Amino acid sequence: EYIRQKSIFIFCILLGFYHSLYLNIAEIPSNISQILEKLEQEINKDDTNITNIQNDITTLDNRIDSNDTDISTIQSNILTLSNRVNGNDTDLSNIRSDITTLDGRVDQHDTQLDTLKTDTTTLGTRITSNDDEISTDRRARSTIWKKFLDPEWTLFDEATNPSGQNLRCVAYGDNTWIIGGDLRTMLISSDRKNWTQVDVTSVFSGGDVQSIAYNGSNSFMAIIDNPNETAISSDGTSWTAKTGLSSGANLKSVEYGNGLWVIGSSNGKIYTSDDDGDSWTERSNPFSSNITQIRYAGDSTTTYTFVAVGGADDNPEIITSSNAIDWTARTASVGDTIYGIDYGDGYWVITADTDITPLPPKIATSPDAITWTNNTVETLDDYCTAIKYGNKFWVVGSRDSRYAVSETPTTTWTFQPSFDVVGGHEIVGIATDNLGRFVGVSNTGKIGYTDLY
Repeated sequence: EYIRQKSIFIFCILLGFYHSLYLNIAEIPSNISQILEKLEQEINKDDTNITNIQNDITTLDNRIDSNDTDISTIQSNILTLSNRVNGNDTDLSNIRSDITTLDGRVDQHDTQLDTLKTDTTTLGTRITSNDDEISTDRRARSTIWKKFLDPEWTLFDEATNPSGQNLRCVAYGDNTWIIGGDLRTMLISSDRKNWTQVDVTSVFSGGDVQSIAYNGSNSFMAIIDNPNETAISSDGTSWTAKTGLSSGANLKSVEYGNGLWVIGSSNGKIYTSDDDGDSWTERSNPFSSNITQIRYAGDSTTTYTFVAVGGADDNPEIITSSNAIDWTARTASVGDTIYGIDYGDGYWVITADTDITPLPPKIATSPDAITWTNNTVETLDDYCTAIKYGNKFWVVGSRDSRYAVSETPTTTWTFQPSFDVVGGHEIVGIATDNLGRFVGVSNTGKIGYTDLY
């Protein structure tokens, strides 16, 4: 448009010029050459502008081509995105369908779970009923409950003591029962009914076998008082003498636990050995009098796994240790001297004697060997001595040759109404194989055996 207007302008000038020339040729100014020069300059300027405009047009055309390419790319991307959106829509539709299907299956499972819960409740009720029936039948068929039906029942059947000596202790391990007694007496049995005397006169120089313990795998250890000697055996028949102890008092109890043999004496001293009795180390402890028994609870969940008991002169004593090396004093108001202790079914239980009137409790229980609760049910006529736990039963012996049996030591004990065959004076030892078989011995040389299921 600009070029067209410029051309018309120039044409008009030229037309006017030629018209003036034609009409007034005689009047042509003398400076015509100057006018023509100016016109040529204008035309040159117009040529330059035209060239610039053409360049601008070319640049714009290139930019338009580039924009067309970008627009094409954008359109392609939009198409791709549209396809992806369509694909996502399909996926979402499939997911919604799957969720609907899963929801239906969950509903089915909920229904099945409700049915299973109902069935479980029904089965639990039936199992409880069966357990009650089994328990009733078990008790009806068991030796102990049959004996309890007899008003004059006795717990133990008698076995023959071939030594004729008074007895002190009994232990079990590796299908072997071993009894120790006065004057180096040692008896061995595999069936509890038939006992064989073992000659240990070449092993021990004298004294009474006070205590025997088993290490749970392959060794028995026996201790003798006056002189204080120790010996070890793998089978209860062949014994090897070990290092003796000069404690200044009689050895009373031996126990094994946590890799250590532990011995307690009548003057409150404690010794440990980690080399099967080749050497012994005395351990400081707060005991002030006679240690009657030491027990280790290998399956205990309590802090204290070793407990030693004893006492004298109306002063019962208890000490506890987690390692048989560091000992702490505990207290229990349970009589004069504590004679027996054992652990089972989450409880420590101790037995004691008394000459005090009125009679204090003779049995106490504790979950941790620290806090003790006295038993408030009927007690035996005389003081309680040995105690053993096995196969859910607690068995306690007394000085008047009677027994008490319990499945719940904190509440209920059943007491034997008359003297037992393992009698005469004091029941000093009870052992079990933890399968329901027990052996008891007295200080008058009696041996008895029973099954508690």
